[in-house]
Amino acid sequence: INSPSIFNTKFNISQDWTGEYKTIKGRSRMAFLSEIEMSGDMDDIIEYISETKSLNNKFMEIYGLVSDENIFDSIGYYVENLTTPNSRFDMFLKGDREILSDDEFDGYILFKNHGCVSCHNGVNIGGNMYQKFGIFNEEDIDRGENLGRYKVTKKIYDKYVYKVPSLRNVTNTSPYFHNGRFTKLSDTIYEMGKHQLGIDIAQSDILKIELFLKTLNGDIPYE
Repeated sequence: INSPSIFNTKFNISQDWTGEYKTIKGRSRMAFLSEIEMSGDMDDIIEYISETKSLNNKFMEIYGLVSDENIFDSIGYYVENLTTPNSRFDMFLKGDREILSDDEFDGYILFKNHGCVSCHNGVNIGGNMYQKFGIFNEEDIDRGENLGRYKVTKKIYDKYVYKVPSLRNVTNTSPYFHNGRFTKLSDTIYEMGKHQLGIDIAQSDILKIELFLKTLNGDIPYE
């Protein structure tokens, strides 16, 4: 499974590809305790925080208690603040019509006209719905072994259904798809056109769409 970015994840409908975990706190707890992820020990981490003066003082100041619940509450609060505002596209939407180049603007129009916005929309330009991966040309798609939301719902129509990923900062988050199948964004755009929209997007259009997607990169929060 390709680990999705945690930037802007507070705006997503869920915190994983399949919708198993709706909250950041719940997903963080599962990741910490899971034997196939971090295989953490809750007692050990509570003891570590309690015995580390700086951490213990902070927990006591904010929560009054070092506990399982409060540890993941603090992680959730931290992740919720990992947002990347002020992308050039954000500025464009706020009224700066000169901030995009002609090719970037053409890419935006192509992104809309080809139908990409039917799934990639909203504040996170994605992340707010689930869709089947491979609507068209199913005989020619490599989905991998992961069955998507079927794992959660056990409903046949949820096979190969995944959360639509956010496109914010997408040019910096290779590889792509739930299984990390592609490393090049241009290949990913073509694949999306073929299997999600049923069209072969011209290479010239792909280049302009890729330029538009680069305008979705926002300010990275540095500590």
